[in-house]
Amino acid sequence: MKTKHPRRVRDQKDSERYAGSPMGVASRYSPLADRTVTAHWGGDNSNGHRGIAKARRGAKKYVNSRIRFREKAALRQWAADSNRDDDGSM
Repeated sequence: MKTKHPRRVRDQKDSERYAGSPMGVASRYSPLADRTVTAHWGGDNSNGHRGIAKARRGAKKYVNSRIRFREKAALRQWAADSNRDDDGSM
């Protein structure tokens, strides 16, 4: 198969290549767990790497799962503390 482009030619990875790439942050605060979870994305979004939209979605999923985990743990701790207080008052 004939091609009009040279094969195996890649740009050198340097900091100037990624200078124009948008960076982003996904952050969320949970008052129940009293925590803030943050995730960053950006950098190399070309040449077969994840695109910006997929990186953003992955960061959002990470933040939501960590918040869910922290709230669940805080709720368990709160329930254990309230049970301990109820047992001690009798």
